[in-house]
Amino acid sequence: ALAGQAIEGIAQGRQAVELLEGTEERSWLGHAHWVVALNYLQISSFEPALEALAKADAIAEVTGDPRLQTVAAWCAGTLHAVMGNAEAGVAACRRAVECAPDPLNRAVATGWLGYAHMESGDAAQAISLLERAAGQFGRFGYRPLQAWFTAFLAEAYRIGGQLDVAREVATKALQIATDS
Repeated sequence: ALAGQAIEGIAQGRQAVELLEGTEERSWLGHAHWVVALNYLQISSFEPALEALAKADAIAEVTGDPRLQTVAAWCAGTLHAVMGNAEAGVAACRRAVECAPDPLNRAVATGWLGYAHMESGDAAQAISLLERAAGQFGRFGYRPLQAWFTAFLAEAYRIGGQLDVAREVATKALQIATDS
């Protein structure tokens, strides 16, 4: 879903939806809709992303699948934040953190909650959450998400007026991304 090939991801996600619609695999169907939404988000096709995400969220509610609930919520939060509705973005990401069933999903949700706070201009909240998420991914050894959340952390420092720290953190993010 985050391989930089969103158009292909949309096509494959739609194919997965089509194959799963006639089965009892509701959670997998919900995850397929989420993948479609996430790929639409990457190319700024917000309406189709919202439609796919609504389907994923509806399935998450019916099945009670906490992982699907978590990914659907942080994806909705990210989408709303990108669309300029930071308040809805923060609320959705907060829900994701609350329902995250394990440390990995909680770390992802925490990072996107930090991103939503960054988009709202709340540098202090963003910094705290993004430091936590980036640090967690460093401990997990998952460098791609550590790089992303470290880059967002640099932007949060910039928004907060801490330009020297922002530059230092941005350099660190670039190094992590290059290494990964």
